[in-house]
Amino acid sequence: MSEARAREEAMSEATAGGDFKINSGDIVRSRYSIGLRGREFVAVRSGDRLEIYRTDVETPIGYITFGSPRSGAIWKSGECVGEYSVDQSGEYVIIPINENRKEPHPIRKTNPVLYLLELLS
Repeated sequence: MSEARAREEAMSEATAGGDFKINSGDIVRSRYSIGLRGREFVAVRSGDRLEIYRTDVETPIGYITFGSPRSGAIWKSGECVGEYSVDQSGEYVIIPINENRKEPHPIRKTNPVLYLLELLS
């Protein structure tokens, strides 16, 4: 089984099993407490990015940039690890990037935030 396919299955299980959740949010400040499998993160929306922080770190450990209302890029520690878009049916499609190369098999129906949290966990 390819690494991308294994990652896709793990993310489906996390979403279906309730391992991913938004714990609380401050809508005015665009700041949210989110969790994945018992690990806590903070997500902060500012301009055209969503930054992800560990609760004990002041600098972002990952972020998502919004290239358009239907697409963007996923970053882990300054390295682009994926691109996402929304297809015609409204589902997310993620193209993983590994060692600066796009992987040939997209990951479908996985939220870009969940994808990034999986990579950070």
